Amino acid sequence: MQIKKIITTLTCFVMLSFQPAFAALISGTATNITGTTWESRYTITNNLLLDINWFTLYFDATQYANLVYIPTAEFGPDWEIFTYDFDFGDDGYIDVYSNFTAITVGQSVSNFVVQYSYFGIGLPSLQQFEVYDEQLIDPLSAPIAAGDIAIAAVPEPGSLYLFGLGLLAFAAYRIRQVRLN
Repeated sequence: MQIKKIITTLTCFVMLSFQPAFAALISGTATNITGTTWESRYTITNNLLLDINWFTLYFDATQYANLVYIPTAEFGPDWEIFTYDFDFGDDGYIDVYSNFTAITVGQSVSNFVVQYSYFGIGLPSLQQFEVYDEQLIDPLSAPIAAGDIAIAAVPEPGSLYLFGLGLLAFAAYRIRQVRLN
């Protein structure tokens, strides 16, 4: 009886573990340009069951201002990009839409670049996204995917130099130990 429970549990675990996740994911890296000016480079990954040709990035009005989309080749002339800066406490957003081009199922598109002023502490956060299906009668009423944007820091050159110096010091130490033995 105990073995049957274990086998049933393991079978359920294995079957559920390998189920595909159908979701859109937007992640990004943030770089501090100067002072409160930041730049984020986003990657949009489509794991949905349909193509993405409309998504929106939201920026919290209490921490962000001066949203500017920086054009890149990956989001060329087929994409219409509308930036709404903050007004009367409403969150700012960048709306991205295309009639002709889409991010197909299983595809990731990188290098969607936004520059902004960030007034929060530490790394920019409080960014959300929504993905819409324009085929619906009222697509804004029910996004097909939504979530928080995962932001990672881009190491500053000074940090990289310090890391490299540490590696050199460690290598010199190891070489010296080997020679003494």
